[in-house]
Amino acid sequence: MNILPYIAALEKVLAELPEKGHLLTLREYAMDDRILLHKMIFRFLDFSYAETVFLLKGLIIYQQRWGDLNEMAKEGIREVSTVLMRRAREYQQSGALVKAMELAFAILVTVEPEKDPEDLVYYAVVMDVVGFITELEKLF
Repeated sequence: MNILPYIAALEKVLAELPEKGHLLTLREYAMDDRILLHKMIFRFLDFSYAETVFLLKGLIIYQQRWGDLNEMAKEGIREVSTVLMRRAREYQQSGALVKAMELAFAILVTVEPEKDPEDLVYYAVVMDVVGFITELEKLF
């Protein structure tokens, strides 16, 4: 069963929640899901290079708490990296090239050491970041 068609209905319900209902929803659901929480925090809050590395590395360590990362954990980290790359592209479009480059490097230095040669999930993240950095270099 596909859950995607229900997104519009969920958006409608959330939009109709009383004042601060969105915050209650965040507390009820996102606090129990580290991937969702990181995605939301990285999407809406601005961090320095060091803070981004620290938070992203912390997520990787958290995901490794029961041993090696499984594919689901790696996919979650890829999703968080995608949110960060979205922000980097927004910085690029707004002309904040240094912030865009810092964010891309933060992802690269955090995720790249974690990948092994046969790891396609992390490889895709690294290749996306490297491609973005290559694009940015042309603008400097």
